[in-house]
Amino acid sequence: MICALMAIVSFVLGISIGLTIRKHKTGHGYFKVVIMEEQPDLAKVNVRIPTDQDLESLHEIILTRE
Repeated sequence: MICALMAIVSFVLGISIGLTIRKHKTGHGYFKVVIMEEQPDLAKVNVRIPTDQDLESLHEIILTRE
């Protein structure tokens, strides 16, 4: 019984530590899709990432549509 309880606590603690580290190693930015006028079957994607983040230490950047 004690062993199962310790396994559950360890699992929850490991997940919470992992999510906290991931939150600090993830940046945020924005993107916009623009359809090209001369070729309507193609599109350009414009990306904007604020420079107030330490971009070199980030592992991931989450982009949100503008």
